[in-house]
Amino acid sequence: MFFYKRLLKLSYFLMLLSLLFLFMYWRMMHNRNTVRELAYREPFNGYLVIDVDYFKCVTNNGRCPGKIDVAKFGKISATAEPFTVHEGIDNPQKDYFLFHIHNKKYAVRKFDVVHTKLRGLNVAIPNNISSFIWEMERSRMISCANVDMRRSWWTLRVIPLSFIDNVVKLRDLMMNLRITPLLFSGSLLGWYRECTIIPHTTDFDIALFSPEYKPDLLEQLKHSKDFSLFWTLGSPSDQFEISVFAENVKIDIFVLYSLPETRQIFMGGTDLQNKERLIYMYPEFKKVCTADMLGRLMFVPCDPTSIIKTDYGSKWDIDHDTNKYLWNSSPTSIYNKTKLTDQELRTIVTCYAEAGC
Repeated sequence: MFFYKRLLKLSYFLMLLSLLFLFMYWRMMHNRNTVRELAYREPFNGYLVIDVDYFKCVTNNGRCPGKIDVAKFGKISATAEPFTVHEGIDNPQKDYFLFHIHNKKYAVRKFDVVHTKLRGLNVAIPNNISSFIWEMERSRMISCANVDMRRSWWTLRVIPLSFIDNVVKLRDLMMNLRITPLLFSGSLLGWYRECTIIPHTTDFDIALFSPEYKPDLLEQLKHSKDFSLFWTLGSPSDQFEISVFAENVKIDIFVLYSLPETRQIFMGGTDLQNKERLIYMYPEFKKVCTADMLGRLMFVPCDPTSIIKTDYGSKWDIDHDTNKYLWNSSPTSIYNKTKLTDQELRTIVTCYAEAGC
C-alpha cells in the first residue's frame, strides 16, 4: 500500500512536470512564431497628395498645371477637378501606406504629413518631399507566391518572426542614406516562396547596388546601438560584404556589381576555411519593387523568380534543410572560385568583433 501511494505521487509529479514542460514549449513556440504588433497610430483620413511629377515641378519653382494625383483615405466626400483620386489604405497593422493607382499597388513607409489647402481642397502633403519622391520611384508592390510548404505552427524557428523588427531598423538606416536594401538569397526565397522567414534558416541576407553604397553606412553600423558590426570582406570597389549581428542573428549585407556588357550582376563571397573567394552571377535587374514581409515594407527585385532560379534552380519551391545546403557549393549561381593566399586573406578580412572573427 505504501509503495502504491509513492507510485501515485510520483505519477502526479511527472504529470505536472509534463504539463509544465508543454506550457513552456508552447510559450517558446508562441514567442518565436509571433510578430510584435505595431504601436497603434490613428489611421490617416483625408486626401494625401502623392503626385511625384507635381512635387518635382513645385520643387523647381515651376508652374504646375494639369490634374494632381491624390490618394483618398477613409470615408470622405469625393472630389472633382483638378484632381485625380486614387484609393489609399492605412492599415494599423502595416508600417506602410498603400496606394491603388491604375490597377497597380504602390507602397511607401508611413510618414508625417503637413496639412494645407491646394486648389480649394484640404489636403495633406509629405513632411519630407524629397524622401517621398525617392520612395515612390521604387514603390510598385508585388506579391509573394505563398507556396503551401505544409509547415505546422509547431515548426521550430531558428530566427523568431519578431526579428523582422531588427530588419526594419536596418532598412530605415539604409534608406535614410538613400540606399535601397534588397531582400536577397535565402531571405528573398523565404519571402517569395512562403511570405515569411524560412523556419530553419540561420541568417538574414540583404543586398544593395554598388552605385548606392556610401561609406556612411559602415560608419553608422560601427556606432549603432542596434547592431554589432562583425566584419567586412573585400572593399567597396571589389566584392564587398558587411556582416552585423542583432539579437545573436547574423545579417549579411552584399554589394551587387553590374556587368553591362553581359547584362549580368555579381556579388562576392569569401570562404575563410577553404581559403577561396567566390563570385555569384545573376541576370541583371534594375527595377526594384516593394513587398510585404510580416506587415513590414521590404524591397525586392521586380522579377524575383529570375534571381531565385539562378540561386536554387527550377525546384526552388521544394524545401531543402539549411544544414544540407552549403552556401559555398550548393547555389547554382556560383560562377567562379579563386584560391587565396594567407596574405590575400589578411587584406580581404577586416574584423570588428571584440572577441575576434
